[in-house]
Amino acid sequence: MSSPSAAASALKHYAPPANINDFGGNTGKHQEFLQIWNWNLNGFTLSSILGDPWGSLYDLNRYFYFNPLKTPLSGAAPQQIAWFANSGRIQTYFGVQPHSPYNLTPAQLMQLTDQGFLAEVPAFAAGFPAVPSPCPTLDYTQPASQWQPFADAILGPRGWQDEYCEYSVARNAQGKITSIMFTCENPEYWYALWQVDPNIVLSIYRSIVNQNVQLTDLYLPGTDGKPVINPQTGQPAYNPLNKWNSGTVTTPTSGGAVHLTSPPNSLGAEVYLAAAATLLRNASNGANAQSLICCSQYGQPFRNSDPHIGFQAYQFATVADLTISLADPVGLYIQQPQFDQFNYKTPDGAPASDYWKVVRGNGPGQILHAVFEVPASKGYTVSDITIDGTPILWASQIAATFHIALEAWGQTPNPQTQPPQKAQACPIYDPSNGAPALPALAVLMDEGLLNAYNNLFTIDGQVVNSPTMPAPVVKQGTAVKNLVLQATNVAADPVISFGPGIKVTATLMPAAAAATVRKAGTRGHRKPKALGQTDSILPSASFSLVLAIAHDAAVGQRDLSITNPGQPAPPATPCVLTVVGPEWPKTN
Repeated sequence: MSSPSAAASALKHYAPPANINDFGGNTGKHQEFLQIWNWNLNGFTLSSILGDPWGSLYDLNRYFYFNPLKTPLSGAAPQQIAWFANSGRIQTYFGVQPHSPYNLTPAQLMQLTDQGFLAEVPAFAAGFPAVPSPCPTLDYTQPASQWQPFADAILGPRGWQDEYCEYSVARNAQGKITSIMFTCENPEYWYALWQVDPNIVLSIYRSIVNQNVQLTDLYLPGTDGKPVINPQTGQPAYNPLNKWNSGTVTTPTSGGAVHLTSPPNSLGAEVYLAAAATLLRNASNGANAQSLICCSQYGQPFRNSDPHIGFQAYQFATVADLTISLADPVGLYIQQPQFDQFNYKTPDGAPASDYWKVVRGNGPGQILHAVFEVPASKGYTVSDITIDGTPILWASQIAATFHIALEAWGQTPNPQTQPPQKAQACPIYDPSNGAPALPALAVLMDEGLLNAYNNLFTIDGQVVNSPTMPAPVVKQGTAVKNLVLQATNVAADPVISFGPGIKVTATLMPAAAAATVRKAGTRGHRKPKALGQTDSILPSASFSLVLAIAHDAAVGQRDLSITNPGQPAPPATPCVLTVVGPEWPKTN
């Protein structure tokens, strides 16, 4: 692989996806955003390289994944990894399978992918039925008592659209499709954008969804219905599931797909997956995409995305003997539909590609948001166009004709810091089988925000997601109150430290508060609880924190260590807090 530049040097900072600049000529706010974005990506990367030293064996120290902010890019060239945008899990689990009670038709599979239910099929009338365990392979003869929920189906208003692409459909009075918006924009970007300037977020919503969007529509509501204030900005917090970015149906008064909402579709999860896949496994466990993902447990089997991304990363790291990192600008990108290959035909012979509009992004290879829409002047609709002879009745028919892609850098390892790997067994998460049970961070967030987001992401009494907002920023010489730290395997009186210059006063909260500890990490880059993982040895607990930041506290990202009495200090969680000077932010 050839070097992207003549001289080997580390990346100066991470760029936003597709190098997009939503601030125009306001360089002050753009620079503020770039700093926050760089902190985000650095945190994702360092956490992903570290892995899970608190609760696992054989799933840590992924040193064949490198941080381009620290490692010179020597001989690194982007290599694309791509997969189709329609749901592989729905196709696999509910398509024709031996002994399956489902065996949906292709048309039913498309409809199910679009709307999340099939009213005319009893098993799918209320959503998705249970399915067999996916590992080691899909087997419908498995006893039904061992089947499990089709988990992603309950994770939000379009959680089953889990290939890093989500879409929302507008129809006319006759039920024909008039417009489809597709997005692969990660939620982390929008949390950071909102933190810098909510009015920029509003202007984008108005330009791509509806001119009638109001700023108040985007506010995070509390249990009392009033906007929840983010104490860091003094402004209402962002609601990622607001009425203009919720579900799969677009109407004049609600609906749309601005950015990704399904919990598996986060940028932090993408980085974590790529890093986890670089660990060398025993031969049989790394033989193919299915065996590898069942072993390493870095995502969901049978998705088009996770198994393919992981196996490609694994091939780079173990077969080609390359250290890897996701290429800058790190992102997930829609690719141009394959109009010719899938035989798109319009009623008047016009090229179907004329109706594909890139709304946000950078060229055909880095599309963030696209719309497929026929102008009213044409006298026909999207549903009058055919793909391989079949009218377009569902957006997933189009999603099945284009890829989502990312790029990875691969380069020769440094033998001093990246010696050849030794093959490892599959990760073990069960303490009774030797896995550690060390204090591990679950959440660090302002209490008001935490309660509001918990309420937003609660389904059937269970909190199923975490907001992927930037880590808290604190200023030198200030006191910060109302932070809540939730941790697993933690004693009632641990030592909690963010490093020199920050005094921590921690108060154990009532046991009921600890029930909200979530499986996903604070900022989306920690791995969810693995298949078969047992409960912690020590309970989960919540602590109310007061931080006193010294005037001379070193600025920069801070790691968090949580140490139980009588135990050695476990590894710290990277980049969970950022210290800035009193002048931050310097915006125009």
